[in-house]
Amino acid sequence: MAIQSPVNDGYGWRDGGKFHNGIDIMAGYGSPIIAASSGIVTAASQDRGCGQYVMIGQVGDTGYLTFYHLHLEVCIDGSRVDPYS
Repeated sequence: MAIQSPVNDGYGWRDGGKFHNGIDIMAGYGSPIIAASSGIVTAASQDRGCGQYVMIGQVGDTGYLTFYHLHLEVCIDGSRVDPYS
């Protein structure tokens, strides 16, 4: 499945030495989110750093942000991996 919105920030090291564990996909506030792949929802909650998280939802402003976006992280067997892979 191709990402159909611009990616503003990729996976990996950022300037300043912080590691970004996902990709940030630009989207307007309230934009619907479509699952990237089939799977099982294992958590739906809120975290101070991540904001609200669940497999499917809407773009919002509950986490750390400078613009509205979807922060997409992919975990396989408990380890974060590059969503593009």
